[in-house]
Amino acid sequence: MGHSQIVEKLATFLSTESISDETRIIYLLVELRKVLDHAYNKKTDYLLLRFYCDWVVHTEKTQHVDHIASVVQKVYDGVKDQIEKSPYPLSGRAPIAKFIYMDELKSQMESLFKKENLPSNLFQKDQ
Repeated sequence: MGHSQIVEKLATFLSTESISDETRIIYLLVELRKVLDHAYNKKTDYLLLRFYCDWVVHTEKTQHVDHIASVVQKVYDGVKDQIEKSPYPLSGRAPIAKFIYMDELKSQMESLFKKENLPSNLFQKDQ
């Protein structure tokens, strides 16, 4: 299946399905991974989104880990920095908070959805 066919199928899914359970979330992330694999650079584009797409289907990442090394390093550095500065409370402005609260994931997903002209209703507060 080609890139445009995957995007079309994903657009239909996003327009007709409620993303309300684990099965649908897994399907969404698997399809997003297909989009990423077809049209984006594995070493530079949407690294955090790719990290989550991998994580949802692999309980252990022991192969092809080059593209997640920067994500893991960034998380490690953020946690270390937060502990050294002030372990509690975690400020919403702390860089690691963006990972923990999935703000960066949301931002990357919104960017990809916009580039691929996918429905963005998933990012509305009530969704």
